[in-house]
Amino acid sequence: MLNQFDVARMARLLRGVAVWSGIVQGARSIRYGDVVLRVHGVRVGNPTIAREAADLDPDSVHLTVFRDGQELEVEFETSPDFDAREAVARAIASEGLPVFVPAVASH
Repeated sequence: MLNQFDVARMARLLRGVAVWSGIVQGARSIRYGDVVLRVHGVRVGNPTIAREAADLDPDSVHLTVFRDGQELEVEFETSPDFDAREAVARAIASEGLPVFVPAVASH
């Protein structure tokens, strides 16, 4: 499993948002270490933009996620007992996680 600094570094390099806790809805999931690249097709570079983009559709959240070297499309649907927008906001929340991300050395 990647440590928090490696996850944050990968998200920074990909200009995406790190997933810190997973979501499972049926066969669909995102997990710790994934990087959200787009929400509803909107390129996201920080959690605020990701949350704002998630609000574009109250019924579902469509994500493009980088995992294991590949881009995946994942869609979560809101139901009476599951708020997809809130779940995504919680998954990318950075409270309590390292703020400092070491710079990537350029060669």
